[in-house]
Amino acid sequence: MIFEKKCETCGEIIRVDYPDDTVRCLAEFGVPNPADMLRNCDGCLVKWEAKRREDYQRKQEMLIAQASGIPIERTQWDSEKGNNELLCFVKGYGDNSLFIADRYGEGKTWAVCHAASVLIFKNNGLVVKYWLVADLLATLSSLYGENMREAEKIVRELKECDLLILDDFGKEKITDRGGEALFRVLDSRYVSGKRTWITSNFNGNELSEKIGERGDAILRRLREKFFSWNHYKAGKLPEKRAPAKQEPREARKPYLETDYLENAPEEAGNTAEIDFEASAV
Repeated sequence: MIFEKKCETCGEIIRVDYPDDTVRCLAEFGVPNPADMLRNCDGCLVKWEAKRREDYQRKQEMLIAQASGIPIERTQWDSEKGNNELLCFVKGYGDNSLFIADRYGEGKTWAVCHAASVLIFKNNGLVVKYWLVADLLATLSSLYGENMREAEKIVRELKECDLLILDDFGKEKITDRGGEALFRVLDSRYVSGKRTWITSNFNGNELSEKIGERGDAILRRLREKFFSWNHYKAGKLPEKRAPAKQEPREARKPYLETDYLENAPEEAGNTAEIDFEASAV
């Protein structure tokens, strides 16, 4: 026997064929129309399940982002508002260390945070740490004066995590003990080959001046190990390249070959001519 009812969500007619025995049994329990037990049609149920799964994934991504320090509002991507070209660069070269320098408001933070949240969700156990550089310097400087053990714990976590994101690099000079600790982190990750993504509003010598006395040393590391967003835009990087294999320290070569940097200095110690194209504020 066929019974009908309107879907409570979309209004579509639901038709259900029940065996006569079932209909009689339900009638005895006060259910004259078995279709009344249904609320939604199959199409609405499929949409509801898809939304439930989407909401669950979003909650998981938010929890993961919170644990990593990633701003939750930056985990969801909007292709109409975000910098899609920059996101493609981060996803395409994200197996390596990245240096992303551009003007304020170009979507650098959004791109790296979204890409990192996707990586975390897809790679169970991947440890990511996100820090706004100004906050990190202030935190370390304060802790070194009050709680040395906690400061060293943070430094150790930054050295050992699988991916470190340093946002808005160069906004403040690296001068005090907190800055010294940050340089130790960068030096350790440089030696170990661990991925570090850096965003900044400054390029080249301008960044060196903003950083302070450690500027030249940091720029050498950027030249040797980091894929540059500006070089990608200028077509100076290969289409895509797998991450370099870890080699013994004395034999390991930099990720970027020197021919990617057309104006790179011949001597590693001279960073004044590094060709990070100026697009900075």
